[in-house]
Amino acid sequence: MQGEKTKLHFACCRGDPKEIIQAVKEGISINAVDNNMCTPLHVAARYNHVEVCRFLMSQGADPDMRDAAGRTPAQVTKSPETKAFFAEAAANPSVYMRVPASDSTPVMSARDAPFVDAAVEDQGLEL
Repeated sequence: MQGEKTKLHFACCRGDPKEIIQAVKEGISINAVDNNMCTPLHVAARYNHVEVCRFLMSQGADPDMRDAAGRTPAQVTKSPETKAFFAEAAANPSVYMRVPASDSTPVMSARDAPFVDAAVEDQGLEL
């Protein structure tokens, strides 16, 4: 389903751990698409937020989704570091990607650190 940018899209643009985790906890789809078919992972990649990309993929974000121009998240970034992350994730998908729980409840764990740790320490979030 295509629509407007979600709270998660905006949080990924800013690279804001607290807001990203809050949006996921609120049930915003990790693969929500905006009117350009961009997912939060596309947005994080475009703005070179590698830790956000890592976190989103650990929560089930699909790195193969394509935007309206036919580009994957790995193709929208210009950052060598972000490109390297996507190459590593493609080579070792079991390390970086997790299938969401069957009840669609977001699963956040120590494996998502340091991203989750930053949000917890910064904002006192309880996970």
